[in-house]
Amino acid sequence: MLRIGNFNVRHELVDQGSSTEVMYYSLFKDLKISDTDLRPSEVPLIGFNGASVWPLGMITLPVHCGSMIIDMEFMVVDVPSSYNAIVGRTWLQKLKAIASTYH
Repeated sequence: MLRIGNFNVRHELVDQGSSTEVMYYSLFKDLKISDTDLRPSEVPLIGFNGASVWPLGMITLPVHCGSMIIDMEFMVVDVPSSYNAIVGRTWLQKLKAIASTYH
């Protein structure tokens, strides 16, 4: 379980193949954050099936994992999912859970 903002989040996916962190709109609403706090997104999110989805926007929130707190930027999308959030390579690299492949 992760803590995003001040909310304990269940049903998150840790995906080493994901190049961005994704928050689904249902979680965004649970966090009681206003849509006006979203920053515009300039790129679409390309999903697992190859379809593109335009995010509602971007938001940076603290993510608590154990004793570490890392500010992460999430793309907020309004599509159905069994997950509340997806954290990917950026998050794993900031946790130092995986080494960067870029030199």
